[in-house]
Amino acid sequence: MDYFNYKVLTLIWFLLPVYLFIGLLPIPFWYHASIRWVVLAVCIYLAILSFTNNFIIIFVLMLCIVFLFRPIYPFILEGIIWITFNIAAIVLISITIYYIREELKRKAEKYFPDLSNNINN
Repeated sequence: MDYFNYKVLTLIWFLLPVYLFIGLLPIPFWYHASIRWVVLAVCIYLAILSFTNNFIIIFVLMLCIVFLFRPIYPFILEGIIWITFNIAAIVLISITIYYIREELKRKAEKYFPDLSNNINN
């Protein structure tokens, strides 16, 4: 399971920042609404992974991002504030994914040495 989570986190780590950076451009409203749903799904996934690995601070941080980007009853703020939140979310989620990936890689090397050969940096 750690190997699967490692691969999923690698995919999210490459695609999510691009998706959020596109949200900084002048784009239609539907794209901004989809950003909320994508960030919600990714943060819930990261919160579950961080909770199962006993990273309580990351768990609370992901719940705060979920609260901020919630798609149902969203916050209505000015554009520059959302740009700041998007950049902060990109940085925080990328650091979180890197940290959890490294932990999963460490566990895979420890418990499953034959599978750890398939995990690339």
